Amino acid sequence: MTAPLMDRVWDAYWDHGNTKLALERVVEVIQEDSKQALLTAHVEIERLTQLCAELEVELQAAGSRRLEAA
Repeated sequence: MTAPLMDRVWDAYWDHGNTKLALERVVEVIQEDSKQALLTAHVEIERLTQLCAELEVELQAAGSRRLEAA
């Protein structure tokens, strides 16, 4: 658990006191963080996938140039 997440969990818990509602809020905070982490990971995966596709095109072009030069 990252320090910022731990701070948000701590704040969520103590904002509602030592109650069931406090624990429910902690769960919500962790779920929100997990959703954000998944979205961030998805964006990064899409970026890397696009980069790989671009590199593949460049490699194919370089291979074609090499064949033409031979």
